Amino acid sequence: MKLIDTNVILRYLMGDVPKQLAAAREVIQRIIRGEEDAIILHNVGHEVCYLLTASTPGVGYNLTHMDARNRLLPILNLEHIHILPDKQSNRAFLI
Repeated sequence: MKLIDTNVILRYLMGDVPKQLAAAREVIQRIIRGEEDAIILHNVGHEVCYLLTASTPGVGYNLTHMDARNRLLPILNLEHIHILPDKQSNRAFLI
C-alpha cells in the first residue's frame, strides 16, 4: 500500500513537471487497474485543493473551485484509494 502525497496528485492532474509526470501517472494507473491500494491523508486532499485554487503567482494554479473539484474527485473516488481522517493519520506513517 502506498501513501500518496500532494506532489504525486498535482503532477498527475496538472502535468506541469514532465520528469515527474511519468512516475505520477504510473502510480495512479496502477491504482486504477487495481494492482495497488493507496492511502491519501485528508490533509493532502485539502492541500491539493488549496494549491489548485490558489491565485498567488508561483504558488497555485488559479483554477475555479468547480474545476479543481472535477479534476480531483475522480482520483479520490477510486476504489483502491483510502482517505484517512485526522485521528488515523498518525498511524499511516507507521505502515
